[in-house]
Amino acid sequence: SDLAFARIELNEAWYRRLTENRRVIAAQLDAMAELMDSWCRAEKCIDKKRRLRLSRVYVYTKEAGIQVENAHIYENARQQVCIKADVCTKIDGGIEISKYVQAVSRAMGVKLRQAHGTVSIISDERTSIVLYEENQFYALSGVATKKKTGSQANGDSCSMFQLDDGMYHVCVSDGMGSGKQAQAESTLVVDLLEKLLEAGFSRESALKLMNSAMVISAGEEAYSPVDFATIDMYTGELELAKTGAAPSFIKSGKKVSVIENESLPAGVDAWQESKHSKNTLQSGDFLVMVTDGVLEYLHVKDRQGKLMDIIAGVKSDNAGVMAQEILDRVLLDTGGYAMDDMTVVAIGIWEK
Repeated sequence: SDLAFARIELNEAWYRRLTENRRVIAAQLDAMAELMDSWCRAEKCIDKKRRLRLSRVYVYTKEAGIQVENAHIYENARQQVCIKADVCTKIDGGIEISKYVQAVSRAMGVKLRQAHGTVSIISDERTSIVLYEENQFYALSGVATKKKTGSQANGDSCSMFQLDDGMYHVCVSDGMGSGKQAQAESTLVVDLLEKLLEAGFSRESALKLMNSAMVISAGEEAYSPVDFATIDMYTGELELAKTGAAPSFIKSGKKVSVIENESLPAGVDAWQESKHSKNTLQSGDFLVMVTDGVLEYLHVKDRQGKLMDIIAGVKSDNAGVMAQEILDRVLLDTGGYAMDDMTVVAIGIWEK
């Protein structure tokens, strides 16, 4: 009878695992469907609406000694434009890409910027070049970290990067526990999100796929709180998605506000949703993101209020200095001991 009950228990465990895997696959297919839908709605060609400007592109670039073919104007869902064209020059030694950007900007009547990874010199070899409408804002970030006292490695990981669409992404992951295993888990989360976004997945789809990947390895207890911020460098709009992460803060002058959403860490449930919040940043505002270790061991009853006071007291407008000063003041309160891995990320935006 004991053997029969053991078999029933094993079958039940396998059935639960099979059901969970089906849910994971369904979540991944759902994310892929969202990707295809976003691709269909991503950009539309507006050559017919901008015929005059398109003809000016050919004229102004020719005056600059640049030959342009197959030029097309596109507009995204946020109504920003981009210009895609095949470009070359017959001038010996080539022409700097800045001359092409200036000519097309003048033709379009709007300031443009080149895509990341674009060649610096236009030569006689024809190459495809993409120009995007220039951002209104730019961002500078700083990071301060402290590994758990006695630990071999910091289990927190973070990444900051801007894509050609003008969206600035910040990801902070707090690996479960501390040490090299926690570091490996948090690094995996950060790298996966970055690669998915670079591949063209939307923020929501990237989070779903990352979460389902963590669920698959949940048998190894691979859970990670994830703090994921996206700042639109055209409008200053901030969208913050939290998956079991610590509160974040917005510093505007001397005023500090808090953003907090309670949710489970990534990897717990294939269908769990990240908690989203939206705010609008102005020039000179800062977003401060922290991991749990920064808040949990402050020796006061109102830890969140204490950290808000610390952030408000920082006078520097340098993001790196701000992050380090916040961490130093927290460590001053804890007597210099880090009972958990600590990470502070500060991101400031300014008008160009």
